[in-house]
Amino acid sequence: MLNFASMLILMNIVAAEDYGLVGSLAVFVAFSTILIDSGFGRALLNRKDLTQTDYTTVFYFNISLSFVLYLLFFFTAPLLGKMFHAPAITSVVRILFLSLIFNAFGLIHQTILTKKANFKGLTQVNTLSLLFSDVVAVVMAIAGYGVWALVAQTLLYAFFRSLFLWVYSPWRPIARFSRKSLGTFFAFSNKLLSASVISTTVNNIYPSLIAAFYPMSQVAYFNQAKKYQDIPFLTLANTFRTVAMLILSEINEQTERLKRVVSKIIKSIAFLSFP
Repeated sequence: MLNFASMLILMNIVAAEDYGLVGSLAVFVAFSTILIDSGFGRALLNRKDLTQTDYTTVFYFNISLSFVLYLLFFFTAPLLGKMFHAPAITSVVRILFLSLIFNAFGLIHQTILTKKANFKGLTQVNTLSLLFSDVVAVVMAIAGYGVWALVAQTLLYAFFRSLFLWVYSPWRPIARFSRKSLGTFFAFSNKLLSASVISTTVNNIYPSLIAAFYPMSQVAYFNQAKKYQDIPFLTLANTFRTVAMLILSEINEQTERLKRVVSKIIKSIAFLSFP
């Protein structure tokens, strides 16, 4: 509800063209986020015999890949500006995509809190992050910062979320990295990664396609309408997904029971989402 309220306020202050600039980058942000995680979060949830080395290896992988992707977008930002016929997008990309690095710092902590079923802590992390980022965004929008209010909202949410995840989870990385451990996780996650890349691209590519052929204001109208449409389903799906992954990881060696539980989960989601 907090995010919904801030969306309504910002929509009445920030110009549609500014919303379009940020919306046109959705597929690149989503695609990069999937690559940085690489399905390792699910692999960690699925494994029971995890060591400190396992967690640390994935942590350093996430951080390293986030820096590589950020640098890639930093130097290719002018090309995106030309593709979308919007030179202003260059500076937006170079600031907005810092959120990739901020998010990467909290991925392991999020996985650990989920594995411990600390959903109360995760809810508090999300709520506090939304509160701080939304308040700053609204204040900046009122002050006339336009697109930078939206950039600040995304950037601060990523920063505060990782910060609070570190506060709520006592885990800290050590100076150790194992290629063997990384290879083991990749053997599990490569198919998940492929499916996630396809799904994410299909679900997020439309704003970018619109931006390439139509004014940025049209991107904004489409993107905001899709956000409102997706709110009920995504709220339910994310809740089910988090709990389901935890349950399934506990019974992944009990084949028949696993089939029954998966069937019940799919039926429950279908019953709630189809209407």
